[in-house]
Amino acid sequence: MKRYQALIPGVSGVVGRRLAEHLVASGEWDVIGLARRPPADPAGYRVIGVDLTDAGACRTALAGLGDITHVLYCARYDHKTAASEPIDANLAMLRNVLDAIEPAASGLRHVHLVQGSKYYGSELGPYKTPARESDPRVLVDNWYYAQEDFTIERSRGKSWTWSASRPHGICDHAPGIARSMAMVIAAYAAISKELGQPLRFPGTRGNFQAIYQVVEATLLAKAIAWISTNPECGGQAFNVTNGDYIR
Repeated sequence: MKRYQALIPGVSGVVGRRLAEHLVASGEWDVIGLARRPPADPAGYRVIGVDLTDAGACRTALAGLGDITHVLYCARYDHKTAASEPIDANLAMLRNVLDAIEPAASGLRHVHLVQGSKYYGSELGPYKTPARESDPRVLVDNWYYAQEDFTIERSRGKSWTWSASRPHGICDHAPGIARSMAMVIAAYAAISKELGQPLRFPGTRGNFQAIYQVVEATLLAKAIAWISTNPECGGQAFNVTNGDYIR
């Protein structure tokens, strides 16, 4: 048996996929992924097809996973825009996973949440930078807050701890994943070239002048693995970026 056993809800997304690949390659982890639409080519890990919004389906699918030590939560409710990220649905998905895995996995050690810069209100307009993990929350509720509060309360008196990572823009080369910024830019560039148009910036002047940060998906995966296996990281959140700045 490997040193750790990870359950990765959202394994078909850009973060979940790279995280699973990194853990398997490390040789220390057995990995089981959860996805509503399982990837066709999981490399070295098992994927269970399940709709996380269905509590009964989660209980059935996870009932036999007694060896899980870490839940590395990368899932999010299927949505079209940032404005359609429902708090209740995203919270219910996390609750359904923990309701199902806690009774099954007596050796659960840690639950990690993948968040993002919306924690600091990045979608609401200009905000304080650098954003620090200790910054107060903005006044507008979001699903990161709901999931974090739920996990903190759920962990009280338990043998497992929690943590969170907060990346900014995520870049990856995986095809078929629309939320990978590098792929979006590449597709836009290819369309512009096909139409014989120059590669023009499609946003606002303010957006063009703003400084931005990104994180490469494999670097984020390495950070999540480190955060989740170091006891001193328990109960904390960590901003994760490449460390360079772009426009």
